Amino acid sequence: MPDLTGASALIKAAAQCGVEVCFCNPGTTEMHLVGALEECPIRALLCLHENVCTGAADGWSRIRPDSVPMTLLHLGPGLMNGLSNLHNAKRARSPVVNVVGDMSTFHRGADALLESDIESLARVVSAEYVHTSVVPNALPGDMIDAIAAAANNRGVATLVVPHDRSWETVECVAVEAATARARDIKSRTPTQPVNEAPIREFLAQLVARAHECAQGEFVFYIGGRACRADELRLPRAPPPALGG
Repeated sequence: MPDLTGASALIKAAAQCGVEVCFCNPGTTEMHLVGALEECPIRALLCLHENVCTGAADGWSRIRPDSVPMTLLHLGPGLMNGLSNLHNAKRARSPVVNVVGDMSTFHRGADALLESDIESLARVVSAEYVHTSVVPNALPGDMIDAIAAAANNRGVATLVVPHDRSWETVECVAVEAATARARDIKSRTPTQPVNEAPIREFLAQLVARAHECAQGEFVFYIGGRACRADELRLPRAPPPALGG
């Protein structure tokens, strides 16, 4: 296996973990990652605002629980622009992985126009995993860690990638180790069928209780995993029973 650039190694690891889509609003610091997306089966979708990226990723996660979506954002200001929908993803427990480009390491401390504390911003929505890659060989493993954290904790994970790390070389040994880990993670991704019986029983109990309430006193709230595509097909019974 040949050596790869940091960007190619990161994107390859994401694809091997089962990432199918990346919602992008990139800038100059993410150009190598954009190029790497053309080398793999991950579908890259350009969005005209960061909050569209993060909202789309949240929606994808809710309807495709077996596939962790990815966003590609430009520096701290780009992450800030997407925080409101990342907040929604956090509250809905939607697995999402953000990859945020940063200034090259040799530009840090020079007070560049878009320089900011990206990790502190990310911790507003990423409770379990916020990390900045510090060496090129760590990039594919860091990406796998982010995907695993998002999937296992059902939340938002954020990986910060300095610009120079994306063009530097990742040794083939690191790529091979990441490939083995990625396959293991993908093989353990849960794809559980919906067990309809207890859900229908619960809905029947709600309907029975609703008949005891006056009109306007009953609210049927659906949240969390119940917002996934298969589960949303089940609550269609209550409206007719309630006269809806």
